[in-house]
Amino acid sequence: MTKPFNLQDHGIFVAEIHHNPPSALYEPAIRYGKDASIAENAALLANSGVKTGLPAKP
Repeated sequence: MTKPFNLQDHGIFVAEIHHNPPSALYEPAIRYGKDASIAENAALLANSGVKTGLPAKP
């Protein structure tokens, strides 16, 4: 059996953790995301656009 994931081990302290079901994540992404889609293996794909290879200017 695996050890439960503890956010406090990573310096994150919260009172409650909400676990969204996949449908709560997929539906808005597909409905409102112009470049979101679902792969053949059911993974949610989100295209973040063209990359230029240059860092953002400060």
